[in-house]
Amino acid sequence: MRVIKPNWVVHPDDKGIPQTIYSAHVHPDGSRLATGSIQNLVKIWSTAPILDPDIEAADEEKHPRLLCTMEGHDGAVLCVRWTFSGAFLATGSDDSIIMIWLRCPGQSKSFGSKTANIEDWKCFKRLAGHTSDVQGLAWSEDDQYLASVGLDNLVLIWDCLDSSFVLLKRLDLHQGHVNGVVWDPVGQYLATQSDDRTVKIWRTTDWKLEADIKEPFINSPHSFFRRLSWSPDGSHIVTPNAMNGPVFVSAVIDRQKWTSEISLVGHENVVEVAAYNPLLFTTDPSPHATKPANPAAVIALGARNSISIWHTYSTSPIVVLHDVFDRDILDLSWAADGITLYACSSEGRVAAFVIDELTLLAKVAPPEVKAKRQASYNFQKADRRSSSTPFAPRYQSPMPAIGPYCPARPSPSPADSVANPKPSDALTTQQEMTIMPNGKRRIKPAFLGTNESAMYLNPLPNGHASTSQNPTDDSPHNYSNAHLPQPTQFPQQDTSNTTIPTRHAIPEHVTQGIASSSSLSRQLSDILHWDEVGRWGEPIALPHRLFNKVQYNQTEYQISCENTQGDMDVESSQVILSSVIANQESELWKKRFTARSITAASLSTSHLAIGLSDKSLLVYSLAGRRVMPVALMDSPCFKLQFRDTMLMSISLKGTVMVWDVAKLKAVCGPSKLKHLSDSKAAISYTALTPQGAVIVKVGKGSLYGFERDLESWTVLSGPTADEQQEKERLDLRELAFPVGSPFLIDSAAVLAANKAELMACFLEHIASLRDHRRFQAVDELCHELWTGSGWISDRISDSEASATPHTLKLSKLERMDLLHQVIQVLDQHQDFEGMCQEYAVLLRHGHN
Repeated sequence: MRVIKPNWVVHPDDKGIPQTIYSAHVHPDGSRLATGSIQNLVKIWSTAPILDPDIEAADEEKHPRLLCTMEGHDGAVLCVRWTFSGAFLATGSDDSIIMIWLRCPGQSKSFGSKTANIEDWKCFKRLAGHTSDVQGLAWSEDDQYLASVGLDNLVLIWDCLDSSFVLLKRLDLHQGHVNGVVWDPVGQYLATQSDDRTVKIWRTTDWKLEADIKEPFINSPHSFFRRLSWSPDGSHIVTPNAMNGPVFVSAVIDRQKWTSEISLVGHENVVEVAAYNPLLFTTDPSPHATKPANPAAVIALGARNSISIWHTYSTSPIVVLHDVFDRDILDLSWAADGITLYACSSEGRVAAFVIDELTLLAKVAPPEVKAKRQASYNFQKADRRSSSTPFAPRYQSPMPAIGPYCPARPSPSPADSVANPKPSDALTTQQEMTIMPNGKRRIKPAFLGTNESAMYLNPLPNGHASTSQNPTDDSPHNYSNAHLPQPTQFPQQDTSNTTIPTRHAIPEHVTQGIASSSSLSRQLSDILHWDEVGRWGEPIALPHRLFNKVQYNQTEYQISCENTQGDMDVESSQVILSSVIANQESELWKKRFTARSITAASLSTSHLAIGLSDKSLLVYSLAGRRVMPVALMDSPCFKLQFRDTMLMSISLKGTVMVWDVAKLKAVCGPSKLKHLSDSKAAISYTALTPQGAVIVKVGKGSLYGFERDLESWTVLSGPTADEQQEKERLDLRELAFPVGSPFLIDSAAVLAANKAELMACFLEHIASLRDHRRFQAVDELCHELWTGSGWISDRISDSEASATPHTLKLSKLERMDLLHQVIQVLDQHQDFEGMCQEYAVLLRHGHN
């Protein structure tokens, strides 16, 4: 066996660092390998330099390595899958779009690229049907259907007959994110695996549910992938992420009973990927055998950084590969020769395994053996082909995977193609040119249509294809991404007066009069500063572990976030939500993030927010359902804070946003913090009101609140002079009403507290003004209470109780009650006797 790990099959960033490759799939003729990455790109590579060291060492102009780079997706490419004929390539992305790629004659150049593509692959169709990430794709063996699954819990069936690619059926019985999909090679069924811990079998005749398999997955953990595979003879399905007691296994589901009596045991971690070899194998019959032995199949399993190869003639794996990659294995794909296996990893590398020993263990079964096994199920597929359609020949019986599947014709070299490109009819179309009044020419582009030759794939120039004497068909493999299960709705709870304890104290200043947020951010003054251009001058220091909890009725919810390392290179993290009832802790759900680290998190009694290093912000319900579309910030979040259903986010570049996650509505922002202080200052305090108003204290300076009506930051109070006092927890009353200050009531009280807290603060401020004999200030405040003018006004409706730092909306009865309490406070000082008598008379008579 040979293990080949080329260092040039990568998707590097601007600094040359390899980025995560989520999916890899080898072409049916074995000559090309397609890869999809986190960079929104799809690349097609020649496999000849990978498998042959002599070709790899040769001149790259004669033996090109990278054949094409395709752009078009707006998100990470999570799945790439060739058709069985090899004419089309389907790609799925977290932008919820599926793209169908077709090779056109000639060469092309990607936008921003300095080198031309050897092959020109264009987007033939753009399929929009999912509302969230597309996690898995699978072609039926006759290429008439394409199945797609995603995080919207849906299974979509696309009709590919005559290259129409129209949506045929929408299957919505899964109760969680659908992470895996595979077609029955017989054509009778479709299998899907979901985060709801089920595998569902669908009939292709009426798209109804045939079986719902739950038992092997009852106690299965959540994993990033659930990539299942169907054996080439159609007899079994191997499903990842199954459990046999406390042991991680891969369950083998029998086609006849839809039960699992066999488990593949051996991996120490969750099995995430399964891929059947497209060939069947046979052994010489024993002289005493009464009937020939059943053909054997070979299956590859991937779990974290290990791969095992299983043969049905053996009860243990025939090959186990450890530490080929440093990080998780994300996809497996067998070449049609049956001895070459490709794998990709989150470390951004691809490996090829040439396992010649497979042909020594057993002989390759002739094609008629597989055909006979499939015919034994007595299923007749409906003939949906039309001989009148221009692309009908493509839907004839699956063509041999080895050798060209297009009409034989000479293949020009790359130099000839560039120097003497063959013009097509579309290229000779006359273009329209118009002379504009300013003298410039405006050319109306002619439509460059594709001709029939574009439907066929030429052999690579000086290419290399896998060699096998047996016509075989590639087994479809799927990409999946485990997210969170479908929720049960949790009741909303007002947590404005709830203090949330933490196992590790949050080292940030939190106002005692305001409910503590459940933010898991670190002490910001020790982590982040911004420079003169608004970028934080120091990199974020990622914590190894974050923890918080919140109490709701008799249940305590706990969140634990963990990164495997403590720097920005972390590409593995997880978050666990648990509940504690009567001191009994149980895990509700777990979510792993590959190629991303957790930078901040926050927990409320109804929602959970997570900020990731790729600038994304995820919001889940406590049941694990993503309740808000993925928000992309201008930089990673370092501060998240909940107040009821309001969520505040502060990014690494100092951008503030507030959302009402219950209403899916932006309440505040985006607004910048960089101009609030000099380059050396740091945020020392933040607060969020139930209405979504933001309060920020920068260093030892002023307290600021964001005024939405003015769309600017306003000063709420001056800087704190006492350095020792600055190190202690800030007091709301001191921030809102500086004791002994000659100033009037500060608008910070309106922003920073709820109504009950504000009234208590107001009375303390009145007492301070009374002690300092501020007669005019007291008279103005009493007058505003009585008339409802100034910063106090009548509340017309709850909808108008907005978060503004300049107006507090109180009903007339509330104003009169507060004024009565003010008189009682002032009556304790004889100098205010006359003022008390005046307003007491007004209250008794109830008129201005």
